[in-house]
Amino acid sequence: MLNNVYSIEPLNLKDTHLVITDYEIRKLTSITNNLKDMTNDILECGSVTTHIATTRYYLCELDNKIDILKDINQNSGNIHLKHEKNNFYDEYAVEVFYKDFKLGYIPRSANEEISYYLDLFYPYKVEILNVNIVNINRYIEIKLNITF
Repeated sequence: MLNNVYSIEPLNLKDTHLVITDYEIRKLTSITNNLKDMTNDILECGSVTTHIATTRYYLCELDNKIDILKDINQNSGNIHLKHEKNNFYDEYAVEVFYKDFKLGYIPRSANEEISYYLDLFYPYKVEILNVNIVNINRYIEIKLNITF
């Protein structure tokens, strides 16, 4: 298994009229997803500790982000996860919501295992471990523990 890829040769097409379709891009993305390390944390421990990725594009863009952050520590039971099966970039994408507000995604390093258990309708509990406001409009780090 490859741990790190430092350089990738450019794609050279013999026929300059060929176009790479969206489907082919998705297949390449799927192949690269399969090169990531597989986790087994839930099977071994019953839980996984991770963070919410892409808060910059979701949580940080919400007008009521300060109210959500005040409320989130006391009401982490209102956090729910959803497997976004039709995600263009990652078939294992797992969205993180607080009430009806999308906060971001589970990182790719853990999403395949989590999406598997979500698809099987396993009951789960999300616990907020830490909220670190690095920059209220650019990055908010939220660490969580998900127990199945």
